[in-house]
Amino acid sequence: KNNAIVGNIGHFDNEIDMAGLFKGAGVVRQNIKPQVDRFVKADGKGIIMLAEGRLCNLGCATGHPSFVMSCSFTNQAMAQLEIWANCGAQKTGKFEKKVYILP
Repeated sequence: KNNAIVGNIGHFDNEIDMAGLFKGAGVVRQNIKPQVDRFVKADGKGIIMLAEGRLCNLGCATGHPSFVMSCSFTNQAMAQLEIWANCGAQKTGKFEKKVYILP
């Protein structure tokens, strides 16, 4: 389909044949913005390729700076430690179904 957005959400960077795309007769690459390119065939139709065919979650990651991710992972670890330390607390009613402030 013309202007279909194509991205690799698989496991490896070689799941999309980028070499074949680059070798295509009359194919022109137009950069839209970083990590987003449109490959246009001679008939004017094309596709929009994300991250040059590499894994999108690695190549296009702009939404979560490392500080935000470290805070998220720290919160998850703190919650898991609290649950582990009080693993029998569900039976005693310590953990009700509500939102808790992390220790």
